[in-house]
Amino acid sequence: LETPHLAGMARKGSRKVRTGCITCKIRKVKCDETKPSCTRCLSTGRKCDGYQQPPPRAKAVLEVPTSQPHRVFYGVTSQTEGRALQYFCETVGPFLSGTVDPYFWTHIVMQFSTFEPSVRHSLVAISNLYEQMEGSPQPQRRLHLQDQSFALQHYNAAINELKAIQTRDKQPIVLIVCVLFICIEFLQSNREAAVRHCKHGVAILRSVCRDFSWMEEHLLPLFRRLVELSFFFGEKSDCSDLEGLERPIPEYFPTYHDAQLMIDDIYNRNFQFIKRLDPYRSGLARDSPVPGHVLDSQSHINHLLDVWHDLFSSLNSRVLYDPVAKDAEDDRQKLLRGFLITRYECCRIWLNLALCGDECGFDQYVDNFKRVAKALKDTADEISPDTRLRHLSSLSPKFSFETGFLPMLFSIVCTCRHFETRLQILQLMPLLSLPRESLWEMDSLVAVARRMVEIEHAIVLDAYLRPTTLPPTSWPPRSTRVIDVSMDAENEQRWVRGERVTGKVVGFHQRNPDGGVDLFTEFVVIRSSPPEEVVPVKRRALIKNDNSNPKAPQEPRWIEPALIDPRLIEADQFLVELESQRTEMPKSRMKSVAGAYSWDVNFSKSTQGEICLV
Repeated sequence: LETPHLAGMARKGSRKVRTGCITCKIRKVKCDETKPSCTRCLSTGRKCDGYQQPPPRAKAVLEVPTSQPHRVFYGVTSQTEGRALQYFCETVGPFLSGTVDPYFWTHIVMQFSTFEPSVRHSLVAISNLYEQMEGSPQPQRRLHLQDQSFALQHYNAAINELKAIQTRDKQPIVLIVCVLFICIEFLQSNREAAVRHCKHGVAILRSVCRDFSWMEEHLLPLFRRLVELSFFFGEKSDCSDLEGLERPIPEYFPTYHDAQLMIDDIYNRNFQFIKRLDPYRSGLARDSPVPGHVLDSQSHINHLLDVWHDLFSSLNSRVLYDPVAKDAEDDRQKLLRGFLITRYECCRIWLNLALCGDECGFDQYVDNFKRVAKALKDTADEISPDTRLRHLSSLSPKFSFETGFLPMLFSIVCTCRHFETRLQILQLMPLLSLPRESLWEMDSLVAVARRMVEIEHAIVLDAYLRPTTLPPTSWPPRSTRVIDVSMDAENEQRWVRGERVTGKVVGFHQRNPDGGVDLFTEFVVIRSSPPEEVVPVKRRALIKNDNSNPKAPQEPRWIEPALIDPRLIEADQFLVELESQRTEMPKSRMKSVAGAYSWDVNFSKSTQGEICLV
């Protein structure tokens, strides 16, 4: 029973703060009220749950403006920097993590940007590059150097600030900036630099991770997912190793985020195991027996997968059969659940075939492939129509720092020879993936996977990835199976059947009747090139306007190729002379000349009356 004098006694200890964060209030400790997340929570490795909104006040006579003011960012010296950070806060940060919890991007980096210039400069660079990519009709293309000047200025400033950080207690800042540098290199499609930063970050993480609990919670899982990039994009000997930093096996999964932490750990172990088997699979030791301790590792990882599957099934039962939990699911969680199922099945298949050099070995895992296809079809059906439309429209984010579905679905399409299943996975790739996921490009992977299906099943797929003839009823023979693919890092433009297209030179490896491997290369079309990506062919054309355009020059002349926009041309017809061939060209049919080249025309004030073959 509370008495009046006790209720009126002064509070001992720290002054009671009514505006502190929710976490500190629950813990009954003083909050430093730093926003968006308090330093006291971050320094102890806790997740700051933010601040309660103040209760609504009585309505005043004067209306409060409905538009929100721009945030104030400490250390910002120009309006351009402030705008970039505002854009990062509102648009970039929430989407960089893909299906993963975005807390690192929405809270941690923003917190450190208030007092660490290297973090702030890095975020400005990321924001600028991301905005350019979002505004590009082709996010896969490299940004031109002149487009990067502002971002590179802040990237260099971040590097200079980082050089001054030498002490061990500053290593967490170095690691955060390392992640931001990796993101900058992703956005610039610089594979080697991104992998190099990743290796450097892993080395630092191994030395200091156990000293900072919040690093173990937020940075270790992030680097564990980054390690796989060195396996795909670096030399096999460069694969980073996080051995000794594995997570203990939990008793249960409270959330799908906890399930992801464990499967990411297993996924990482799986890659390290496959790397160790390289000499026995295709190297100098391929005729030697595999040591017992290596096979024990395989058994241990299979055991971890069994444990994970049991815990995940239990979590699924709690969520899917609890109406309250089911209703509380958002699309990010639904996508994450499908992602985890795919990751688990890929781990199981890759692990058990680590010593198999025969591409037909994947045929025994058709049930695993079918489970993935069903789970992802269910995921696609469950997510909201708005989310599905965003993934298939220009409203979708074009880049995520985290690797999502892309490489796993590409691998499944390449190795699953059950036609209906692999076609279903191929059709789901554009729906569940983003145009750019870390270093992966969706258009390229979809185009190459599509071509593999066409080669192996001897069919043609239409623009909607549907067969144009009756689908095959049998599995592809060994002679037509592609056992490996290699592709150029850079795209190039060519003329294909009268259309200017962007594509890659891809190498397809197939076994020959003698047991060897043959390589044939093919230019695989990725997409048609938009007008802004026109690369002129070095041919000249003798062109003049007809008399319908009085401003046109009276004398025809030879001109060099130039970029041309036919919408700016006023004349209805043009007289074209190409290599002694004379043609009257109606504007409505500007398609080809001499049957060999497609071409566009440009008409501007600086080159009025001139048309070029391109």
